[in-house]
Amino acid sequence: MKFSAYREAVRYLVDDLWHAAQAADRPREVLQRRVKALLEELGNPQTAFPVVHVGGTTGKGSTAAMTAAVLEEAGLRVGLYVSPFLQTYVERISVNGELISPDQFASAVDEIKPSIRGLERDSSGPGRPTILEALFAMGMRHFEREAVDVAVVEVGLGGRTDCTNVFEPSAVSVITNVQLDHTRQLGTTPEAIAREKAAIIKAGTRALTGAAGGALGVIEERCRQLGVELWRAGKEVQHVDLGCEAEVKTPQTTLTVTPAMAGRHQHDNAALAVAAADAFGLASGMTIGATAMKAGIARARQPGRLEIVQRRPTVILDAAHNPAAADVLATALKDSELKPAGRLVVLIGVLEDKDREGILSRLAPLADEMVVTQPPLAERAGDAADVATIARRHVRDGVRVELVEAPEAALQRALEVASAEDTVCVTGSIYLIGLLRNQWFPEEQILTERRIRYAV
Repeated sequence: MKFSAYREAVRYLVDDLWHAAQAADRPREVLQRRVKALLEELGNPQTAFPVVHVGGTTGKGSTAAMTAAVLEEAGLRVGLYVSPFLQTYVERISVNGELISPDQFASAVDEIKPSIRGLERDSSGPGRPTILEALFAMGMRHFEREAVDVAVVEVGLGGRTDCTNVFEPSAVSVITNVQLDHTRQLGTTPEAIAREKAAIIKAGTRALTGAAGGALGVIEERCRQLGVELWRAGKEVQHVDLGCEAEVKTPQTTLTVTPAMAGRHQHDNAALAVAAADAFGLASGMTIGATAMKAGIARARQPGRLEIVQRRPTVILDAAHNPAAADVLATALKDSELKPAGRLVVLIGVLEDKDREGILSRLAPLADEMVVTQPPLAERAGDAADVATIARRHVRDGVRVELVEAPEAALQRALEVASAEDTVCVTGSIYLIGLLRNQWFPEEQILTERRIRYAV
């Protein structure tokens, strides 16, 4: 079987460090103890390079991708660690756009196995690492081996207890925004969630944020307590929409950029990426020029975020897995840039632990046809029939809602009911987007080419 060593390594991570793990073995209070112990076993690779650490509710992946592209255009060797991946585990770890190879990934798993076993056997220690901690440690080790000049690291969940929160400090800490998501883990108010996310800000770093309201107040207070200078969207960092372009102003730079990624919300992310590059320049003593910023923003892409993968009918993939992301998608679908020429067919699957009502209330009213399916994550998928019931409450009169539980069959059904002039929007769970993206870009192609490809 092709890439057999890689697939065996993934099987070990999933079976031994995920499915076989018991929640009681992984109390959140010791997350950093565990990952720090694993990193120490590997020689603390995370200390070998400066870091731009990017958190937030929405936009953190796009902002991280843009920031990495800008720094690469400036001539730096840039590691990018993202969370989560869409289709295959190697997507988490890349250097200057080249994904870690399947063989390198398999070797990295073999390298950390003894450390994992040692931590598991130590009854007085923090216990066996999780799959996320192992992947993060592998990424940092790969960046050390590849001698990166800087790493851009995306936070997985929240900040305070996330396994990436081990940099003391990062060069730059970014919090894109704060919205209600993962409320079971992070809190039920913007202020509570902001406290979790603001924990990535450490004394000695430079910080910037697009947060507003009470959440911004929490981040401002954190920075005051630590003596950290904070750049805020709308104040120190500003942008003006100029159609497809945006004029961005930071304390260091004024320039016009054209994001490659679709949606006006990418202007917000582009402004933060420019500011992050400026802040990194100040922290490192180098100048990130306007040419590099323009070029990086113009080429940075991210799979599964307002990604057009075919025409006639147009098919858009977008992982709108919380109400804030659904708002962004709804706005984009009403915008002239992505507004369907014909009807809009929405194919959606939402995990049980997400705000199904909030997501469907924003997207269902836009649909001319809806197909509801089951996301491919059995332990969190819940009953897709419940999603269909919610969808029927929010669609316009006369709009049909079909339930097709198998995702591949649901996609086929959505394409069947769409004419050449219509748009099919596949959305909801990121796991659903990753599974169905294989219809256009097979995992084996990604593993072979070690790059993410885009159709349109």
